[in-house]
Amino acid sequence: MEILKANGAEIKEISLPNIKYALATYYIIAPAEASSNLARYDGLRFGLRVDGASLDEMYENSRSAGFGAEVKRRIMIGTYVLSAGYYDAYYLKALNVRKLIRQDYINAFKEVDTILTPVAPTTAFTIEESKSFDPVTNYLQDVFTVPVNLAKLPAISVPVKKAENSLPIGMQLIGRDFDEETLFKSAYVLEQNNSWSRK
Repeated sequence: MEILKANGAEIKEISLPNIKYALATYYIIAPAEASSNLARYDGLRFGLRVDGASLDEMYENSRSAGFGAEVKRRIMIGTYVLSAGYYDAYYLKALNVRKLIRQDYINAFKEVDTILTPVAPTTAFTIEESKSFDPVTNYLQDVFTVPVNLAKLPAISVPVKKAENSLPIGMQLIGRDFDEETLFKSAYVLEQNNSWSRK
């Protein structure tokens, strides 16, 4: 904020009251879409094919070999939230909450030109560290980025300094619909005036 302020920006605190629901909303909508879109990858028409003794076995073998653990997890969650009895309870409610989240951003952009947030709640971590995380810990890393995806807004991440482990700390700038020009200008100011260096 100080970098932007020193370069002429006026800093203003805003409120996004429905953002607290963004992570849960995203992890209902995204797996539902993944489940629906990946259903075609059956090894017959699309995707990797691994033969089996029957058509069902070929489907099972193809999907087992062709999808990783996270993709399988999302397909199962998505299939659940789209199933009869849960569609209205989860998926439709999530779509309605997405509209509220988007409206929060639209209201905020009546007061500001860009929104500045962290990229993640923690500093960057190594690949080795990430292998020990459970799926929920990984999902929580998305808490600042998924609301922007739900709201269908442009955003950019800029590394601004190094953490103690020498890995980058990023800040995210979020812009209005179709106003990438302001977003890029703000990101350029951050990029040119921070302590991060690529050596």
